[in-house]
Amino acid sequence: MTDNVEILAVGEGSRRKLWTLLAIVVLVGLGFGAYSNSFSGAFVFDDSIAILMNPAVYRIWPLFEVFGEFSSSRPIVDVSLKINMALAGVSQDGKPNELGFHIFNLAVHLAAGLTLFGLVRRTLRTDKLKDVFGGYSGPLALAVALIWLVHPIQTMAVTYIIQRAESMMGLFYLLTLYCAVRSFSSSRPGPWILASVTACFLGVGCKQVIVTVPLMVLVYDWVFISGTLAKAIRKHRLIYMLLFFSWIPVFLMSINAMFSSDHSGFAMKEITLGEYAITQPGVILHYLRLAFWPGGLCLDYLWPPAKTMPEILPPMFVVASLLIGCALGLKYRPLLGFVGAWFFLILAPTSSLMPIRDLAVEHRMYLSLAAIAALVVLGGYWVVGKLFEKASSHNPGLHALVIMLILAGGTSLVLAGATYQRNKAYESPISIWSDVIATRPKNCRAYHNRGVELEFIGRRTEAINDFLRALWLNPIYVDANHSLAKSYYESGKIDEAIEYYLKTLQLKPGHANANSSLTELYRQRGALDEAWSYGQTALANRESFIKPKDLPGLYVNLGNVRIDQGLYKEAIELFDQAVDLQPWFVPALNGIAVAKDRLGMASESIEQFKSVLEIAPGYAVARVNLGNVYARIGQPDLAAEQYELALQNEDLFKDKGDLARVYARLGSVLAKLQRYDESITCFEKAIQLHPDLPGAASAIEQVKRLGAHQEDD
Repeated sequence: MTDNVEILAVGEGSRRKLWTLLAIVVLVGLGFGAYSNSFSGAFVFDDSIAILMNPAVYRIWPLFEVFGEFSSSRPIVDVSLKINMALAGVSQDGKPNELGFHIFNLAVHLAAGLTLFGLVRRTLRTDKLKDVFGGYSGPLALAVALIWLVHPIQTMAVTYIIQRAESMMGLFYLLTLYCAVRSFSSSRPGPWILASVTACFLGVGCKQVIVTVPLMVLVYDWVFISGTLAKAIRKHRLIYMLLFFSWIPVFLMSINAMFSSDHSGFAMKEITLGEYAITQPGVILHYLRLAFWPGGLCLDYLWPPAKTMPEILPPMFVVASLLIGCALGLKYRPLLGFVGAWFFLILAPTSSLMPIRDLAVEHRMYLSLAAIAALVVLGGYWVVGKLFEKASSHNPGLHALVIMLILAGGTSLVLAGATYQRNKAYESPISIWSDVIATRPKNCRAYHNRGVELEFIGRRTEAINDFLRALWLNPIYVDANHSLAKSYYESGKIDEAIEYYLKTLQLKPGHANANSSLTELYRQRGALDEAWSYGQTALANRESFIKPKDLPGLYVNLGNVRIDQGLYKEAIELFDQAVDLQPWFVPALNGIAVAKDRLGMASESIEQFKSVLEIAPGYAVARVNLGNVYARIGQPDLAAEQYELALQNEDLFKDKGDLARVYARLGSVLAKLQRYDESITCFEKAIQLHPDLPGAASAIEQVKRLGAHQEDD
């Protein structure tokens, strides 16, 4: 198909600009269409920890604090989150508005698609490929970039907000290579070298997978430009020296993860290096299947380690054969060899030896998918062209191009539709976890995480069912035991809550949240020494708290224990520590007021309770406590007012016994105000809630006698 080289002989520059303009319109247009329904996608999975519960993201200044002492392994991503958060605003549910985050993610993806188009087009015009592809480099590059851009496997790196780390790294990876390629043919390579190295170092700040880009530039130079490795290094030593310097910050930012992280690296206990390595061939074949048939996409595979010979040997044989073919291709079929090198080299950091907790994650295919798209489009064009040549067709290259563009266009529309459909799964945390359950019904983590989301919106019965299902699949699942205990506690099932908190501690004795919760539960039962012991264990493991507010909560629980022990000054010290961590933490401020009341400082206590209620008018606990103070100092009218305000929100009382006691206290102060009928109604309500409430029945009889006596008078 040498005839197509002459196509650009006349008007080459204008034709190239036309294809560039067309590529921008098509890529941006179809890409936007495919992701147009992603803008309402929710924060899901790791978004909670990395964005919503990350205090650094909420501080716009200092913008570049994330670079300090390599405190973040992805500082450029963190800076982008800071800027997004500052511009986001807050939605009706109190969370940051997702729209700005999604717009940024899509913009990065579109920029990466355009960069891929430019890289492929320039590659097809190199001396090694121009005789076959050079005449139609524009449309062929557009077909490759378009399929890559709208493929639904990319949704995980685009619609899943925090995985912008992958797409941002991918953009800088492509820019590094594109600018390096431009430097190879430029009469003034300096600016292009600077741009390439800058993109490389920006990519380092996004994700350490970019560690392979210096090698990829070298392979590209060897295959398409210089012809040999030695010649490539000799001709372009400056850019390689600068690019390989990027390995220094990669190492510094990765060393902690490699040797001490519980999520990845060689210190992981969940999976060994050997287990990870023998499992990855099967995972890679799964990625390849998704590239050609993207059915069964999944946010969270919870992929199990390969254990049996059928799980290990066949995938290992296939992947080994592909690697050998790639090596041979670099020598005998450079284009095929480079495609293979692109696929495997980019996957190597995450899909070879270094263990990562999640064995299979779709966003790892973000850049590697380009190899598949290029192989299909360029290979298809070459095969169809050869068929037309054998048929003695006039201009076989043009005929092949038309057919490939029709096929690529149709495929892209189908893929864009699948991407649009896939985005619907990200509409809410519940919808995405339901999708995971439908795809991987034995995924205990999916049931647990859906249960957490159901609990959050008040669908507790469904949440408990999901937690029980997760534990049926995996009885030693720590998070599910803890979440089930928490749901039981919130629903007032104290015995069941204690049972599952204790099961949590059997599996993980240092679980800070479980120890903190048992501190409060045992305090409520009067086992103060045990409560204090659990609190001290939680304090010793404070770094493992799930949320930042959990540590102030522990100090409140310990302060409450000290109040019950009569150690009021020590209690105030503990509450003060909670306030130091979270100045407007209402339970701690309420605790201080209670302790002051017990110390006989009634007026100061009342003012403290009023301050609490100015911050949180609906905080029923503070209203009840304030009512107790008023009742004790002989102001029943003010006490009744506070009790009545507290009872306007009965749903806020977790325990029916607590609610019953408030009705009984209201009944007592109403009796003192000679509102006997209302008093009797309150005591009857208390008995209805808690039939064995001490003194309630006798109080009714006493109030009736007082009422009868008043009538006699």
